Parts: sequence; C-alpha cells; structure tokens
Amino acid sequence: MPRAVSNKLTDAVIRRIGVPEKVTEVRDHIVTGLLIRIHPTAAGNVTRNWKLIEKTADGKRRPVTLGSFPELDCAAARAAARELRGEIVTGETEMLSAAQDVSLHAFTEQWAEDVTATGKLKTAHKIARAVRGAFPDVKVREITTAMVEGWQTDIAKRTSASNANKLVPYLTGVLNAARRAGIIDKNPAQLGKRGQMDKLPERFKPARYFTPEEWAAMDATLDASVPDWFADLCRVAIGSGARLGELLALEWRNVDLDRGTVTFEAATTKDSEPRTVPISRGALRVLKARSKRHGTDGKVFHDGHNGAVSSRLMDRALDAAGVEKITADGTVSFKTFRTTFASWVVQRTNNLLVVSKLLGHSGIALTAKHYAHLADGDEAAAVATLD
Repeated sequence: MPRAVSNKLTDAVIRRIGVPEKVTEVRDHIVTGLLIRIHPTAAGNVTRNWKLIEKTADGKRRPVTLGSFPELDCAAARAAARELRGEIVTGETEMLSAAQDVSLHAFTEQWAEDVTATGKLKTAHKIARAVRGAFPDVKVREITTAMVEGWQTDIAKRTSASNANKLVPYLTGVLNAARRAGIIDKNPAQLGKRGQMDKLPERFKPARYFTPEEWAAMDATLDASVPDWFADLCRVAIGSGARLGELLALEWRNVDLDRGTVTFEAATTKDSEPRTVPISRGALRVLKARSKRHGTDGKVFHDGHNGAVSSRLMDRALDAAGVEKITADGTVSFKTFRTTFASWVVQRTNNLLVVSKLLGHSGIALTAKHYAHLADGDEAAAVATLD
C-alpha cells in the first residue's frame, strides 16, 4: 500500500519530498480526493502523477489520472480536478443549464463536447453514445428513478444483468453533470448498491451481432486500425463462424484452398469432435492472400498473438469503424463475429440444423435457443409448398 501523507500541498512541498523509499501519496488540502502519487523508480528517479479519486455508482473508489508534475503544477491540477467533476461549467453546457426543458439527448451530446474539449475524459463520447438513447425525447428534469430502473430492467432482459449494470453508471455520470449544472436537484440514477442487478439465469440472453452496416464499416477500416494478422482473423471469423480458440490453433494443413473448407481438429473444438466446414468467399480470399504473403507452414495466424488476443485490438477496430462496444443490445466481443455469421445464415436459409453443424453445437436445441427468433416464422408459406 502506498504511504499516505497529509500536508499543505504546494509545488515546493512536492519538490522537497525528493525520492522516497516507497510509493508515497500526498493528499491535497483544498480539493477533496485530489492527490499526487510519487513513485520511486529502479534508476533512482521518481514519477509524480496527479490522481483524482472518484466514487462510482456502487460506492467503489476509482482513481483518474490527470497528468504529471511539473507539467501540471498544483494550481493546474486543482483546476483540472474541478473541471473533471463538473464544478466548473463551461461552454454550451452552461447555456443549456438555463434551459430547464433540455432533453437528455441534447444535454448528453453537449456534455460530451465540453468534457472532451478539456482533454480530461477521452471516453466522454462513448459514454454519451451509450446513454443518449435511454430516454431520447424526455426532458432531463422529467426522468425519474422508476424510469431508470425500468430502463435497466429492460436492458437486463434483452441482454444481461451485467450489461445493464455497466450502462447505468454511465447514465449516472451524465445526470450528475446535469445536477451540477442546476437542471435537476437530485440524480434519479443514483441507485447505489441496490441498483446492481443480480444475474437472470432464467431468462434467455439474445446474442449481439453486427448489422451489415456495422460490418461494412469494420471491414473498410480494419487494415488501417489493427495489425494485418488480426484484420485477417476477423474476416475469417465472420466468414466461418469459428471460435477464437479454433482459429488461433488452425494449421495450414487443415485448410483446403481449392475446396474452400477448413478443418478444426478434435483437440481444438469445444465438443472434442473434429469439424470440417465451408467458409465464405470473402474468408477464402483472405486465406489465399495470406498464404501468398506468409507461406503455408505451421499455423495460419502465427504472428503477434502468442495464443491470445488482446481486447484492446478489438476496441481499436470498433473505434475506427464507429461501432459501439456496449449498447442496450449487448456487449461486442470477438465472439460477435461468430454470432453474426450464425445470424446471417439463419436469416438467409431458415435452416437451424445447418447452422448447428457449422457452429459445432452439441445439438440443434442449443442453436434454436440462440437463433430461432431470427428464422422466418411464415408457417402458411411453408405449408403452401406442399401444394
């Protein structure tokens, strides 16, 4: 644990501390939660970083890095801390505060612009996009706790409780800004610990999948945003429906470029059964181009991943394409390529048995649980084929 020191914090005090024996934190005597963390290095130097300790909606402490000393002196660090907390309202948000009938959508968008302009919260626009659709046409001052809980419950039923618990603190932060701006007196989304929903094991959680427009945007930006092996991996994943582990273990000897199929060995599949599946023409083009660039020895995706894929690569790909990672429909992960493949095949063929075999599911019941709602339910048309 860092050694905590209470002192009247000035630039001179920070310099006098020099190189401490262990990590030392000096709390500011003016701005609550502001401190400077002084960290000795192996080379005998120090790093001095300003931190602002904030509390999340569930009561946990979260440190936010504001910058380093002396680039930020005491006065600048205090200003940055106050600005981040919204104690200083600037720009259009101040104008909006006078308009008591401002909608959540309008306030959220302008809040994101103002906060981003300060350079202190790079995720502001992500937060705004995640919550602006909660009550798009409702005035901020008309939002109630019951409405927030209803929105949270709706997200949990459509996706998962954990996803709902991720989104509500975003809304809480935006409404805190509205409270500081004088638009509301009390934050209706300040649910505290009771706002953390339990898992809903009795409910089916639909799979999140990319829309054709989302995938088109990703496909167009992958090459410029991520390493080529990861770009190829994404394109083969969405064209084969394979699991991440299956693709990372795939060897060239199990790729038939003439027939357009890949074989996943039993040791790499979830059900320990080998599986040979056809791949899309797009995935086949990617593999043919990759074989020319890297040869056909060993693993197909051998470079860069060391048997794992960092979530940061996925985040970079999503950011470049403008695709939201967390939405009311679920959270995007690498598995979304697999669910997208399955959803598209179901919608185009209405054949759950085929999809079950392509995905390597243990049975069609599992496939139906996740994708039956996407199949065409026109029973009359089906019976008409008998005439």
